[in-house]
Amino acid sequence: MKVIILNTQMPFVRTNVDNVAEALQVALQIRSYDAEIVRIPFEGWSLESIPRHILACRLLKIHAAAPDLVIALQFPVYYVPFVHKKVWLLDAFGDNNGLPAAPEARRIREMIRNADSLYLREASAVYASSNEMAERLKMDNSLDVNGVLYPPLPNSEGFRIADFNWDAVIERLLK
Repeated sequence: MKVIILNTQMPFVRTNVDNVAEALQVALQIRSYDAEIVRIPFEGWSLESIPRHILACRLLKIHAAAPDLVIALQFPVYYVPFVHKKVWLLDAFGDNNGLPAAPEARRIREMIRNADSLYLREASAVYASSNEMAERLKMDNSLDVNGVLYPPLPNSEGFRIADFNWDAVIERLLK
């Protein structure tokens, strides 16, 4: 099975979502899946760039790679159209994203909420990374998620926890 993991990429910026994407790729490869990460450039949260990013993701066609499944991890890559797409929403648009409190910012926020309401429904499954995110999707987008899949801790050395269960995550993402 060929799996594409969709993520964003900002030059010289590394986030926990990048770590999770790479760990998911390795976990899939260990289990004999052909997994690749596709990083889509993202300029950040400026009022001018957000509509361009949404449009770019909607226009992106990944069919040429012939994946069996696409797993999108964050805004705006979950807007990429694909028949067999699942979303593990690790980072979503929120009110605390640094947009100014200007009328134009309110218009952009509303545009994102409307696009989320429309395009997240294209996915065959949407998993939130927390109960709070699941509740926000229900409240803002009238969207019931398929479950909560907590991501692994970025630095678990200081915690007494069981090993992260990639088998359970992969089973839910691939079923």
